[in-house]
Amino acid sequence: MSIEIIISIVGALSALTVAAVGAVMVNKNNNKLQIRKLKESHYISFFEALHNNAANNDEQSLEQYTYYRDKLLLVGCE
Repeated sequence: MSIEIIISIVGALSALTVAAVGAVMVNKNNNKLQIRKLKESHYISFFEALHNNAANNDEQSLEQYTYYRDKLLLVGCE
C-alpha cells in the first residue's frame, strides 16, 4: 500500500473516533442536564407544598406535602 492510502485511512479512523467520543460526551452531558432540571422541578414543588402546609395547616396541604416529599426522596437521592 502506498503511504497516501495509509494516511487517509488513519485520518478517517481518527475522525470517526473523535466524532464517536464527542457524541458520547454530549449525550452524557445532556442526560445530566435533564436530571438536574427534573430535580429542580421536584425541589420547587416540595418547597411550595412545604410552604402551603406551614401557611394553611389543613388536610389537603399535608397530603400534598407528603406526596412531594416522597417524590423528592425518590428522585433527589441520585
